[in-house]
Amino acid sequence: MRPHPRPVLLAPLLLQEVQKQQSQVAELRAENAEQSRLLRERAEQMEAME
Repeated sequence: MRPHPRPVLLAPLLLQEVQKQQSQVAELRAENAEQSRLLRERAEQMEAME
């Protein structure tokens, strides 16, 4: 059985992966906020029509 590669070598890769996921989360949050805003506007328009 080979020993694991040193964790020092893995750290940059893990950091990269985490940063990538964090930016994806940020994008999803932005999309979510945009959709919430659109829904709220639509709800306000519906109320105005009643």
